[in-house]
Amino acid sequence: MIGAVGRALRAVPFTASYAALLIVLQAAVATLDHDTRSEVVREASTNLTNLGNGHVETLLVSAFIQAEPALPRLLLVIAALAVAELVLGWRRTLVVFVVGHVGATLVVAAALAVGALPGVVAAKVRDAVDTGPSYGTAAVIGAGLLVATVRALRRRGLGRATVTGLALLGVVLVTVGTLAARPTFTAWGHLISLLVGAVAGALLLRHDPTARVPA
Repeated sequence: MIGAVGRALRAVPFTASYAALLIVLQAAVATLDHDTRSEVVREASTNLTNLGNGHVETLLVSAFIQAEPALPRLLLVIAALAVAELVLGWRRTLVVFVVGHVGATLVVAAALAVGALPGVVAAKVRDAVDTGPSYGTAAVIGAGLLVATVRALRRRGLGRATVTGLALLGVVLVTVGTLAARPTFTAWGHLISLLVGAVAGALLLRHDPTARVPA
């Protein structure tokens, strides 16, 4: 049993390491009193106030702090990252996660700064809390599903391509539906990060030897 767990963790080193950091840091934050915990979350947030004051470290720190920790949500994040990592490999998963998290955050912040984010009033969210792994995870999901779908198609695996393709379509529809129902800045962030992941996946496929059709 222990050996099986060890092999599973070695298969997804990025997910295992990131999940461990998330759990340890969240446990540490949970030991703080309410006011201190709120202050820690506010200081880690990538909102306009923090970024405008030059706190660029929040672009990375925010990915390790959750404003509202929830075990089911955390388990879903870990599962999604692990599955995508099996498709992409740990290095690509790391790169896509960072690019998706930082890229979506900066695009949302820039759009808010110039008042170009439809349905969102920048003044109302200038000090809002924006932390957690969801942007990076959305990007990894987008890249992983796209790569898995194209690989299956190139290998003539129509059944697998249909499953992964429908999964990707479902994620897109849910993300767009959430945005349409409630156009918050975080909903925009999730859509942008998903698109960033899809673009990253397309770029990865251009240099993906495992996606070649066998002769």
